[in-house]
Amino acid sequence: MMRKLIVPLTTALYLSVIIYFYLAPARSGLIIGSDKFMHFSGFFAGGLWLSLIHLLKTHRVNLLVVSIFLITGPVVLEMLQKFSPGRSVDPLDILANYLGWLVPVSLYAFIKLIRSVIL
Repeated sequence: MMRKLIVPLTTALYLSVIIYFYLAPARSGLIIGSDKFMHFSGFFAGGLWLSLIHLLKTHRVNLLVVSIFLITGPVVLEMLQKFSPGRSVDPLDILANYLGWLVPVSLYAFIKLIRSVIL
């Protein structure tokens, strides 16, 4: 029973952390350029998680929830930042988010393709 709950609970934890950091009021002291790295790395973790969920062949709902978040989340969260103190909408943040999750998912898909051709 506990094994079935690990993926949904971990997914909920990931989504909660990303949403919190996205919508929390801005903190000063960030190094210029580190903001884009933070956007990239937050969604990179999501891309890794999506790949792992696919690899583990867990319930399709888990895959669907993470996929929908990774596709819609970058735009929706960036637009919601307009309402958070000290935050602003930046199209480059959206790009960093999409690149963040597309890199590990693309690598995973490429490795699966190569393995299917070789094996």
